Amino acid sequence: MNIEHLRLFVRVSITNNISLAGRQLGLSSAVASSHISKLEEDLGVRVIHRSTRHASLTEDGKVLLSYAERILNSVNLATDSVKGDTGQLTGVLRVAAPTSFCRLQLISVIQKFMQLHPDLTVEFSLSDTLIDLSKGRFDVVIRSSENTEQFMVAQKLSPDSRFLCASPKYLEKFGQPKTPEELKHHNCLSFSIGNSQSVFQTNAGEIALRINSKVRCDDLVAIRDLTASGLGIGITTRWCSNRELDNGELVPVLSEYPFVTKPSLWVMLPRSKTLSPKVTLFIKFLKSELFEGPK
Repeated sequence: MNIEHLRLFVRVSITNNISLAGRQLGLSSAVASSHISKLEEDLGVRVIHRSTRHASLTEDGKVLLSYAERILNSVNLATDSVKGDTGQLTGVLRVAAPTSFCRLQLISVIQKFMQLHPDLTVEFSLSDTLIDLSKGRFDVVIRSSENTEQFMVAQKLSPDSRFLCASPKYLEKFGQPKTPEELKHHNCLSFSIGNSQSVFQTNAGEIALRINSKVRCDDLVAIRDLTASGLGIGITTRWCSNRELDNGELVPVLSEYPFVTKPSLWVMLPRSKTLSPKVTLFIKFLKSELFEGPK
């Protein structure tokens, strides 16, 4: 069984397109199709359903996928370990991360990391929704929650404390809320979908409020920009709004009533997977480069 055929097969399972998977690996459509046919010939079973524009795994293909990913992981680990002695990383590093975090923080980190390791290839998957980690298609998954599936472990990357803010022009027009309860009289923008509950810390203890936000969104940058435009009081983080807070476009609101929940950024890793040198070094580099929370 040819390793490159397996590599193409796994890529097809991700793209659902043989020609696209081939192009991503530097193969023509004809060569990619012939590689899949040869793989099926070697196995004696059909592993991919083909149509003009779509490819999907057969039941035998789904069985093969889990083995193929483990085989390729072992091959990549062996290659990285052997080449790791030279200090130069090679191969593909697959990273999944929230969209806003990647654009504002991760891209610059990746740029610096690849300057140190120019032979490394990086693949991004950007999403603000939860990712199915059970498929094992990522080397590093970054999330703002430490909740893990039973087969995953979490390592803390950086604090991600969130707080309320508003633009000076909004506060000039509508006033500064003095207590969390006064938020019900303001336009609020929430980093969530649905009417979520917020818990504030006060001198008298915790206060839980369900704020009916005028805008709800799962993208921190969108909430930041809408807040800076004067639409209302929004939630942000220092890493997301560092520039706007420093230049006065945004100012903190209700600083004396911090959120009880203090989320952090986490990297999620397979519990049973031996980490390759590229993953280990990348995580170490991330921790050294990431912003260390609000000032």
